[in-house]
Amino acid sequence: MSDFFKRIFSIAIVSGLCLHFCLIFIYASPFNLKSEKLKFISWYYIYPYFHQQWSLFAPTPKKHMALYVRYKISNNWAAWENLLQKHINQHQSNVLMGNETTVLLYSNSLIYLINTLGSEKQVFTTEPADINFQIVKHEVQNEIKNYGQIPAPTNFEIIVTSHENNTTKTGYFKNLSLQ
Repeated sequence: MSDFFKRIFSIAIVSGLCLHFCLIFIYASPFNLKSEKLKFISWYYIYPYFHQQWSLFAPTPKKHMALYVRYKISNNWAAWENLLQKHINQHQSNVLMGNETTVLLYSNSLIYLINTLGSEKQVFTTEPADINFQIVKHEVQNEIKNYGQIPAPTNFEIIVTSHENNTTKTGYFKNLSLQ
């Protein structure tokens, strides 16, 4: 290898390392940067590789949760779909696409919602005045409206389940309207 290529290679390695550490500094910096583009680029580079998940310091909960959703189109109900499992599968198939945020949003919201359910099985014909339910409902609505590519659904229903240590909790929220 000639001296010219060694110098070019050395410059490329040093430049790459400088860029790497600059992006880490921008991501972890306590200073509020004005450039949203720099923040986005650093987040897009750092988050999938270096973001510390909460399971780093605590064991993963042994709960098996599900979030089933179906919607109504012109008086016909669609089949039930497990949104939580769908997003987990998307995250596991491509870790670099940033689906972890959606999985954490759904799983954390479900943990709080399931903990507020009183008995093991409940059916709600009206919306409960519970903030945890409102968060789950809002995210499911966004999922149906924005990503479902569904032609004008009118209503939807949600079933949340959690199984842990031979105990199962289920909440069935019927006839929710899309807003």
